[in-house]
Amino acid sequence: MLTLNNNGWLLDGQPTNVASWYPEGRIAVINEDITNNIEILISDVLLLGMDFTLTGSTGSGIKIANQSNIQILDYTIYGFANGVDLSATSNVNLMNLNINNCISGVQIRSTQRSSIYKCNISSSSEYGIRFISSNNNRVTNCTIKRSGFAAISMDSCNNNSVVQNQMSNNSEGLELLFTSTFNGIVDNVFDTNQFSIVLFSGPSNNLIKENNFMNDTTLAINLFQISNDNDVLNNTFTNSQVGVNVFEASNRNVINYNTINVIDNGIINSASDFTQIVGNTISSQQGEGIMIISGNNLDIRDNMISSEMVTQSIMMDFLPMHLKSIVALNQ
Repeated sequence: MLTLNNNGWLLDGQPTNVASWYPEGRIAVINEDITNNIEILISDVLLLGMDFTLTGSTGSGIKIANQSNIQILDYTIYGFANGVDLSATSNVNLMNLNINNCISGVQIRSTQRSSIYKCNISSSSEYGIRFISSNNNRVTNCTIKRSGFAAISMDSCNNNSVVQNQMSNNSEGLELLFTSTFNGIVDNVFDTNQFSIVLFSGPSNNLIKENNFMNDTTLAINLFQISNDNDVLNNTFTNSQVGVNVFEASNRNVINYNTINVIDNGIINSASDFTQIVGNTISSQQGEGIMIISGNNLDIRDNMISSEMVTQSIMMDFLPMHLKSIVALNQ
């Protein structure tokens, strides 16, 4: 174990030259490739990886707990359970990191006001970035690919921003779970994921806006099991299997002004009430533009729908009687 305290670096309890410590500026510098776990035990640190590589197989590559005001730059991390593990921290910034072949690239628990910027995270067997009970954090300009579970996962997290990232070839691009609220997912590119965005079991008041979804193999956005009051606005969907699926008591969601060009169904609503579907442009190669399986008090209007394979652009078989009169407004 390589640790940093106010007196400098220790390797297995002994002074070492594998890294340097400049206390007057509180700057820590990595001097060579390292095969040990690193733990930072102090606050107010700038850690410069100097493009060296940190390699391991268990534990966390870099662990920080109960500290604040730390920046980590220019480091490659390979092969740990967690590439970086932040617990009960604040104002920690990760920049220009390459994190490969970990179980989770970055795990963030009970952490506030921190950021992940211009990092490349690939081949995580579970998560690229996993947030748990963490608020007011930001992920920007990162590339996250080939994650076994999800590129980004947020479990009971609030007021976080995911902006201008690229997530590709993941099982899920991004998942919002349980009491995750008021998170912003804006201007990202999701490419060739099985699911691009999944909201499950209680997330509410989240914004999904101006993203590009491409080539999803199952569906692009899945709102289910009590995912309420979320806004899906001004997104572009290209060649995904299904655009947006709303089901299992996910109520009062807004799906407006999206451009949806998909293989199968553009928008599906099932067992969910008060959904608003307004002003979308939908093209389906072989399915329905809008499929209403069930739902009450739906607001569906001013959509432009075309389909090459079907004559009805809104699926009528399960449409409640009071909604059938509005179909003509959307064709």
